[in-house]
Amino acid sequence: MTEIQRLFLLLALVAAYFLLRVLAPVLTPFLIAGILAYICDPFVGRLQRLRVRRPLAVALVMAGLLVLLLGFFLVLAPIVYQQVALFAEHTPEIAAWIEGTALPWLRDRFLHATGGRDWTTVVGERLTQNLGELTGFVEALLGRLTRGGMAVASFLGGLLLTFVIFGYLLADWDRLRAHLLALVPRRHEKTVNQLLGRCDLVLSSFLRGQLLIMLYVAVALSAGLLAIGVDLAVPIGLLSGAITFIPWLGSAVGVTLSLLAALLEFRDFLHPLLALAWFVIVQTVGDNLITPRVMGDRIGVHPAAILFAVLAGGKLFGLFGLVLAVPAAAVIKVVADHLLQEYRGSRLYAGAPRQRPSRYRRRGGRSV
Repeated sequence: MTEIQRLFLLLALVAAYFLLRVLAPVLTPFLIAGILAYICDPFVGRLQRLRVRRPLAVALVMAGLLVLLLGFFLVLAPIVYQQVALFAEHTPEIAAWIEGTALPWLRDRFLHATGGRDWTTVVGERLTQNLGELTGFVEALLGRLTRGGMAVASFLGGLLLTFVIFGYLLADWDRLRAHLLALVPRRHEKTVNQLLGRCDLVLSSFLRGQLLIMLYVAVALSAGLLAIGVDLAVPIGLLSGAITFIPWLGSAVGVTLSLLAALLEFRDFLHPLLALAWFVIVQTVGDNLITPRVMGDRIGVHPAAILFAVLAGGKLFGLFGLVLAVPAAAVIKVVADHLLQEYRGSRLYAGAPRQRPSRYRRRGGRSV
């Protein structure tokens, strides 16, 4: 690669970075549609192997996905709204308990550690002031989403746009892949195909496995919190499952919301401990039984590297970076392993063989 080509590649990468930053909101439906097309393409391939024409196979897969999403929304949306409304009814009692019981308890035990500053008074005022506003905002937002015509129209419009893009990508997935491969220089075609095969194995394992893990966390956590009696069990379970793809953040949000909901609702120590114990059980089973079975060790990215990828992705690309951090780290690892293998087989790593000085013995003018 010449210096001009390297400079052009660097400028193209910089331009792509700033373009992604600017067009991030516009690219959201394309990103979701691309992920869905990548996940659903094997199902289309299976239908094609059963002698179903690709347009019909695409239509069947899209119809099945649409029925699944609509059923999921129609079943869970009323439950979530009902639980949030039920929790909102207890807001005055919760605010009174915070001001009359929780904050005095904290003041009696931790005031000496703050040098005499009564920070609990400030916290209590802020909590009692914002708790009702926050609950009312969430309830109003859910009500607006379920009853407001403009919000529903906007949501359905975005969903329809994503679904249309998903249909186009799924129908032309093999053709798009072939066109992209045709741009690869012929001398690198074999290497690129091998790398794409490895990346496809890693990404397919991650995405399909991650969907199963998200479903498991949402169902298991919601069921356990419902058994304990937490009003916000289903919203907490759905939110925790939805952000499980972001390492550590999903666990932190899930355990924090579970403890707070149990504490504010029951105002004792038993129910928060039960919620914490159940969350630990869900995480332990997921990390040691579910994840190894559905993903195995195909990703193989070190936890420190995953943490760096999440932090760097969120800093550089916001929500896009958080969503794509782990799969991007897995792809980078595949490419890095290939480059490391090439490096270890190069003369730069092995070193040029040292040439021994020739020894001449003169015998009749000839060297031996």
